Amino acid sequence: MTTTNNTITRKMTAEELEEQGNINYDALNVLLERLEQLSAMLKITYGNDSFDEWNHGTKDSYLWACSAMLEQAKEEAEKIHLGEMMFSKEQ
Repeated sequence: MTTTNNTITRKMTAEELEEQGNINYDALNVLLERLEQLSAMLKITYGNDSFDEWNHGTKDSYLWACSAMLEQAKEEAEKIHLGEMMFSKEQ
């Protein structure tokens, strides 16, 4: 008598992992990029007296860019279902 094992060992594709884990890895990667970029931008200004010497327009544009990155990070967090836990839509 012969037995046959019909199971195949194989690695799951990224799409299968995403579907099984219900995680949008593209959004997660963008989220991590935006947080790293925002962190780097804020480190430049924290405790840096020269920031106070920037003209008003440059400061506004810089902080607007920081705000935009934060909003993009929130959008990506919502795509991977972290937004519902972390950020309220009422803000």
